[in-house]
Amino acid sequence: GTPASEAGIVNRLDTGTSGLLLAGRTARAQEKLRQRMASHHVEKTYRALVHGRFPDGVHWFSGRVITTGGARVHYEHSDARDGGAGQLAVSRVTRLWQGDRHSLVEVVTRYGRRHQVRIQLADAGFPLFNDGLYGQNDGWPETEHFLWAFRLTFADPETDAPHTVFSRRLPAHWLELARQMGFLQALGPVEAFSRG
Repeated sequence: GTPASEAGIVNRLDTGTSGLLLAGRTARAQEKLRQRMASHHVEKTYRALVHGRFPDGVHWFSGRVITTGGARVHYEHSDARDGGAGQLAVSRVTRLWQGDRHSLVEVVTRYGRRHQVRIQLADAGFPLFNDGLYGQNDGWPETEHFLWAFRLTFADPETDAPHTVFSRRLPAHWLELARQMGFLQALGPVEAFSRG
């Protein structure tokens, strides 16, 4: 990749987010995948543990993410595709599990704006578990929020054949939290890995 230190990486994850990164094996593949990402032809699916009882059904969040250079981004509601400050961010959210005070949701997006999932869920009244930036620290001994880049759907950069890849590994402490709270089964087939 260019620069070589990026090793073909096409997308990024927020600090504290676990899951999939997309990378090209060659500089040409990396560039084609970057173009597809920029033109919103890569679909990203996240699983997030949020505060509150998220409603059943499919919910669309649409607005603009405004990056100002600080740690946080700003968010404005907008359905306009053109005009306005910031970058358009559209997400489809469905509930997978609901507890007494928390819900596990699935978020699908093609935009991948900085902090998009975190800010849209917080703006809707469902901040991520342990997200001190847009919600609250929950007294969990770990520093990260519960956001998992679970699935990527894209066209192969050489053949244009459709591909879907899944993350099947999560940090062991996330799986333990899921077991304690009762949503481990809702995560689907997954195994633990440890940092270190």
